[in-house]
Amino acid sequence: MESKWTKSLKRKAAVILMLAAMVLNMLASMPQNALAATPKTFDFLEITDLHGTLNPVGSTQPVAATLAKQIKDIKAANPNSVILSGGDMFQGSALSNILKGQPVIEMMKNIGFDAVALGNHEYDWGINTVIDPQNADIKGTSIPVLAANVYDKTTEKPVNYTKPDVMLDKDGVKIGVIGVVDNKEFSAAILPALIKDVDFKDPVPIINQLAKDLKSQGAQIVVVLAHMGASADQSGAVSGNLIDMAQQLSGVDAIFGGHTHTMLTTKVKGIPVGVANAYGKGYIHLKVTLNADGTVSTGDMNYQDDVPLYKAQTPSVDPDVQAIVAKATQEVGPTLNEVLGTAAVELTRTQSTTPYGDSIIGNWTSQATKDAVQADFAFTNNGALRCDLPKGDIKVGDMWALMPFDDTIYTMKMTGAQIKAVLEDGVQDGGKGIQVAGLSFTYDPAKPTMNRVTSLKKSDGTPIELTQTYTVATNDFMGTGGDRFTGFNDPAIVDKKDTGVLLRDVFIEAAKAQKTMTGEIDNRILATTVKVTGLPTSDLQAVPSESNSKLQVTASWLNLRTGPGLDCAVARSIPRGTVVNLLGVSGAWDRITYNGNTYYVYAKYVQPATETAVLKSVKVIARIGLNVRDGASLSSNILGALPYGSVVEVLGVSGDWYKIIYNGSYSYVYAKYAK
Repeated sequence: MESKWTKSLKRKAAVILMLAAMVLNMLASMPQNALAATPKTFDFLEITDLHGTLNPVGSTQPVAATLAKQIKDIKAANPNSVILSGGDMFQGSALSNILKGQPVIEMMKNIGFDAVALGNHEYDWGINTVIDPQNADIKGTSIPVLAANVYDKTTEKPVNYTKPDVMLDKDGVKIGVIGVVDNKEFSAAILPALIKDVDFKDPVPIINQLAKDLKSQGAQIVVVLAHMGASADQSGAVSGNLIDMAQQLSGVDAIFGGHTHTMLTTKVKGIPVGVANAYGKGYIHLKVTLNADGTVSTGDMNYQDDVPLYKAQTPSVDPDVQAIVAKATQEVGPTLNEVLGTAAVELTRTQSTTPYGDSIIGNWTSQATKDAVQADFAFTNNGALRCDLPKGDIKVGDMWALMPFDDTIYTMKMTGAQIKAVLEDGVQDGGKGIQVAGLSFTYDPAKPTMNRVTSLKKSDGTPIELTQTYTVATNDFMGTGGDRFTGFNDPAIVDKKDTGVLLRDVFIEAAKAQKTMTGEIDNRILATTVKVTGLPTSDLQAVPSESNSKLQVTASWLNLRTGPGLDCAVARSIPRGTVVNLLGVSGAWDRITYNGNTYYVYAKYVQPATETAVLKSVKVIARIGLNVRDGASLSSNILGALPYGSVVEVLGVSGDWYKIIYNGSYSYVYAKYAK
């Protein structure tokens, strides 16, 4: 028989074995990061919207080879580095365009990029030009192309040429990278024929689900790589689709953006968010630490700009990438350096007026388009013209920089009414602007959108008849509805034809023929208001002190002028609902103050402001600031942002939103972030 001592010993041993098994089981089920003895730090680097800029940008120093040196040095110091691209890497420079992105691909492969987001310009040459659709990688590399919210309309499944995400392994740590595109911008930014079967979905629910999925698969760090942008105003307030998206995400540790060609580093809900400019002007650097307890710590995103990169006395360059660029330059250099003619003036994209006007380069390119096919009128979208042309020698390479897209001339027959509809597209709310040849027009930005064009004439001053048919020329992107020019999609437009003639070739031939290029702004696009005869300021009648001295704007937009008449300059425009102070009356004009300055407004478009009781005062508690919108929803336009700690007066409540006055206008802020 066993003694009591033996039985006791066995029971204790059994308990010890059971406890040991439980501990082992717990250890086996715990993620690797929870077992880490020491923290691990990862360097995240992002370049975006390079647009094929391998050669210098405003400097005598090389772009690609300098960036490559910087990145490789960081990778050498920390092998746990993650190299990302926000997309639009290939299309945009003569060097890259002629060689269909091959030198950029070689550069990215040499540096060792870990992932790239799908950019809208990846569609320009056909999606299969730089992407291997079988593997959803950059051709000839193992660099994955990411876009989780791009779907095939016919199959209702994700497209085959992108991956939704990628799981990286860095020193035994799993890092998930989710890619998305800007679903609000892509449809208008790509030639419609190239995306007729593509649907760009809301990325927010997709990201939130993928973040959960990746973590369930063992990801210890999750970041978002988006071809979507944001910007900051002079006060530092941030806004944009990237910020709106970031506010709705959960389960991610950092967000890298692109598309808008802006430099931005901020935090949203404590998460680092950034956009790394464009054209190789710099890169974003973020340190992310996986702590021993499995938590993730992030530092601040740092933007390394072009001053230390390119303007040092002897900037360091990477010899391998320098050799790639040199080889490409040798191949195409003789062609690009051919001098076409001389520009007598700088041909700039600066517009004659705001929000939309004509420009010197817009007038020149539109006229060249019109002459090439003997059209009555020609149109160019502002976004097609990518740079100014300098005064002096103009080379083939300059024309490639001006028009990097392979846009062709698109012709059609349109009535005067259909032409007016296209001009309305250009000056609508959120319009992209338009350049014209063969005609002039005026518009009133204070009128309702799509009803702003007030006069339309041929260049010789004779009217354009709304029922008469004219020959029109534009580019194939604009002519098929791109950049929100949906007027060109009117089924009643006849004789539509893609000539196949490249606009870049047209500009090259025009420069050769002219030998000396010149141009001017002639106000063929003019912002105006209803014609009212101005009155001298001596006719000003003061407002009695006991009268209501506050006025509210009733027009969509109202011009503030320096004097009481249309011959007086427009100082700025303010939106509907803005409250101003009335000082006096001068005929049909009111003299007002706004933001401490004195202006004149047409009295027809203002009315006495109604007093609104203040419900309460609240303070902004969002550390990054609080977006101010023109409506009570996340889809409403962002007017600006209130900094952390700002005190505002609440005039009303609409669901989860507070109604406030911002810059004199009724606006809305999300109540959750104002207490």
